[in-house]
Amino acid sequence: MIFRQAILVTLLVITTCGALFAYGGSLTVENRTGYTILWVYVVPAGQGGQSGQGGWGPDRLGAEVLLDGESFRIPINNFPSNLADIRILDVDEDTYTFLRYNLDRRVLTLELAMLDKRR
Repeated sequence: MIFRQAILVTLLVITTCGALFAYGGSLTVENRTGYTILWVYVVPAGQGGQSGQGGWGPDRLGAEVLLDGESFRIPINNFPSNLADIRILDVDEDTYTFLRYNLDRRVLTLELAMLDKRR
């Protein structure tokens, strides 16, 4: 009986600590590419691209677009750490991918030179 209680207490502490240390904040994406951005995906690090494109989660822009020179603030809630995988697509469906991006930077200034290399 004492052993079971010890296991339950341990699990409760682990679960509570995980919730206490969840990362939250925001990321501002600044578009300096010369192109309109149509889609922005942000997921916890290591989850980007899992299960194909659907693994990137929902489009964070929703019905909005991000014109050249504009910025867009994305709320980040309950990430297990301050690291994220980010994929951004422009009007030509060119991609910009950032794996394990440090969200403590708070701002991602997107430039054309950051465009993913074509295969």
